[in-house]
Amino acid sequence: MAHGHGEQTNVEYYALVEAHELPVVDVNRSLLKALFTPAQAQIYRAVSKRVDPICTVLYTIAFPIGASVLTTRTDLARVLAVFKFVFQVPTLLLASADLRLDLLRILVTTYEFCFFTLLNAATCVILSMHLGDQRMILAPVYWYGVQMNVWADAKLTPDVHPVELVSTSNHTMSSTDFLLNAFTTMTVLMARTAYRKRVLSNGSDDDPRVLRFRQLVLRLLSTFDFQFLSLQITLGHICLCVIATWDIRCYSVLASWLWLHWALTLDALTPAARSVLRFQNHLTILVLLLIATMQILTSEHILSSGSQNVHGLVFLRADIFGRQVVAKAVPFYLSRGFTTLLWMARIMWRLLRSDPDELTMIQGSVEFYGNPKALRTKAKSTIGKLHKRISGVLLREKSRVQPEHT
Repeated sequence: MAHGHGEQTNVEYYALVEAHELPVVDVNRSLLKALFTPAQAQIYRAVSKRVDPICTVLYTIAFPIGASVLTTRTDLARVLAVFKFVFQVPTLLLASADLRLDLLRILVTTYEFCFFTLLNAATCVILSMHLGDQRMILAPVYWYGVQMNVWADAKLTPDVHPVELVSTSNHTMSSTDFLLNAFTTMTVLMARTAYRKRVLSNGSDDDPRVLRFRQLVLRLLSTFDFQFLSLQITLGHICLCVIATWDIRCYSVLASWLWLHWALTLDALTPAARSVLRFQNHLTILVLLLIATMQILTSEHILSSGSQNVHGLVFLRADIFGRQVVAKAVPFYLSRGFTTLLWMARIMWRLLRSDPDELTMIQGSVEFYGNPKALRTKAKSTIGKLHKRISGVLLREKSRVQPEHT
């Protein structure tokens, strides 16, 4: 296990480094080259170069059309949905041709990619069921329109068909509840992707190779994993307090919140501190398993409750364009709880597979560098300074803390 050291002072310095060797990828292996011969690919490139400006304009125009589909009268919305589909599909196909097979192979093994893809697929399917007519053709291309999530609520969309997804004797979760919560989560994830894309593309002067304890804490608090999961946990626990009508049971809710944040902030412990405390990863796993079990039992108890007062509680109420949007406490809590459980499972999986000095929440960014004309390109961690090349937005590299010799 790594340990800190000091030279004539009591200050200990640590470096964040790659936990494992990074892969070498062939960026020339694209989907286009896999599907077509060199001659066919050359023809495709020539055609796409000519039509790309027009497709870009049509793709941009389709965004306000998508918003109109979810807000205008039904007969007109059905026509607009066709235009949105036709305007955006060409650009999506052009973009798909440039997908790099080696990068796809790496991406599909990441938790973020799987979580984002499954949530988006479920949202598209349920949105199709929710609309229930030819407007459903906008669902496959709605991936790029998640910033319009506020208009997905049924109260803002005329003539939709809410579908019961989960039904018990006392409670029903409809497609309206799912879409409201799913689009909220999707928007946060898309914002994360856009932020990483901008930061990695612009480069950074930050060099966190040498960290002290305070800097390690600040870096932990600035990670998306911590902020996203902390927000989900906090909203879910506040919602649970609303369900408990803010009585004495809220103390146990507060205890759960504190334990979860204890688990999220363990990366701030340096290897030396872990050694002194004799801390082991399995302790965190046991805490997370206990809280996950309690959360599942709490959800089951809420669903089986016959109290109409509980199922009628409202967590958030807002007026948008003269229409009222209501987030009920029970569906909101269940949605946040499901998201939290998935990310808790991710943390436990990391802990099971990691070494004692590997970090759980702080993950290094990954970019790919090398000669653009070369056949193979090596991935490089950007835990240190960024080398502006091909940035990996979703890819995250495991980090570990080790002493820094100065």
